[in-house]
Amino acid sequence: MSNKVSSGSKIIFAIFLAAAGVFSAPLTLHAADWTPKIGETIVYNMKMFRITLANQTMKIEKMDKQNGAECILMSSSSRSTPMAKRIMEIDDRTETCVTPDKLAPVAYTNRTRETGWKSDNKTLFKKGKIVIDEIRGENLDEKRHTDLKSPAGVLDEVSVIYNLRGRPMKVGDTFNAVILSDRELKKAKMTVVRTEDIKTKIGPRSTFVVQSTFNNSIFWIENAPTRIPLKFEVDTKAGRVAGEIKSYEPGK
Repeated sequence: MSNKVSSGSKIIFAIFLAAAGVFSAPLTLHAADWTPKIGETIVYNMKMFRITLANQTMKIEKMDKQNGAECILMSSSSRSTPMAKRIMEIDDRTETCVTPDKLAPVAYTNRTRETGWKSDNKTLFKKGKIVIDEIRGENLDEKRHTDLKSPAGVLDEVSVIYNLRGRPMKVGDTFNAVILSDRELKKAKMTVVRTEDIKTKIGPRSTFVVQSTFNNSIFWIENAPTRIPLKFEVDTKAGRVAGEIKSYEPGK
């Protein structure tokens, strides 16, 4: 079971990893860039073959203190739709706590509850290394501990999207990336290929289109101060997955 791919969380998180990646150096924000606002909530429809498999909610929760550092707690929750439950039930939640200045994670947790599979993961980001403890399996009876040497700027599956939102960008920009995925650090390259006007459920928007070499993904990020991630596409082992924003609530 050690190589099992969880179709719910693996597909959903692959989207953000593939499209955004992890920046190879810590992100420094500038006055004109996006900054997190407590309470911001974004809901997405996740589709494959035009069928909605799950709804994902990303939320900036609150200020917190974890792993000895003041940080902003952010969450991502995924649940299968009633139709998709006939095939697989998904009820997953991930939390990350990032520093306010660089949006770099200090602690990350993932709770996966899916048909035939469960796992609980806790990851601590320390100077020069990442410490991962996990229990997994249908009965949560398989334990794994991993220590990874890491460069500065490695992020997790949730903080990565917030880092991308805070990064200045223009057409032609290229970002090198280091991605933490399945207890491994993987390199990727992201390029801002064009701007594009699109229609969404929250209205028409102008976007930056970002392509990634990781899983042949494309990501549409709003070209506005709110920098909302609006749309994405990514290849997975199960097929091409697309996501579109369903609703947006601004924070304070």
